[in-house]
Amino acid sequence: PGDNLNNPSSHYSNIWSHWKSFFLDVIAIGNHHGSYETEVEYFDLPGQYYSKTEGEDIRFIVLNSDNENTAPEQAAWLEEELKASTETFVFLIFHHSPYTLTTVHNWWERKRFHQAVRPLIWKYRHKITALFNGHDHIASLVLLNDLPQIISGAVFEPRKPEPIHETDPTGVTVNTVWLGAWEPHWTRLDIDAVKNHMWINF
Repeated sequence: PGDNLNNPSSHYSNIWSHWKSFFLDVIAIGNHHGSYETEVEYFDLPGQYYSKTEGEDIRFIVLNSDNENTAPEQAAWLEEELKASTETFVFLIFHHSPYTLTTVHNWWERKRFHQAVRPLIWKYRHKITALFNGHDHIASLVLLNDLPQIISGAVFEPRKPEPIHETDPTGVTVNTVWLGAWEPHWTRLDIDAVKNHMWINF
């Protein structure tokens, strides 16, 4: 979920050519990139934000939380996507956490984006299975009230994670359920649509 090019002076192929055997279902744009256009082109994305379905059961909705200039149009598009979704599993993916999780980053780094999107998360909570975010350079599972939030942060500089258990001023409880060790992690999502079950492998 973002930070796909840590050094803007580098090139995507310097990093991602080593992972050619991996099939990446969805990719979000973070705050470390060559440019939005370059990242979209290199990974052959439908756009800076987009939706992708897998069969009849799964929908991924990917936003560009780094681009606050398009926050209002992303929010309007997101609402239409959520209204239309009928899948059992709906995953919302973007880079910056909508709530503060560490002392290094806070939610108001992308305030305009989150102010546009957060109300929709709660309005359509009944349709959203989980959030996927990055940015905080940790591997973690958090509950935002009852909404699972999976943090799969960039691994270029892993940071020592600290648990968080607090209530946001808006009344949302932010509760760390699991923290990974202070080292890089891959995060894999598994879904059993027959049993209506999902789980995360770190």
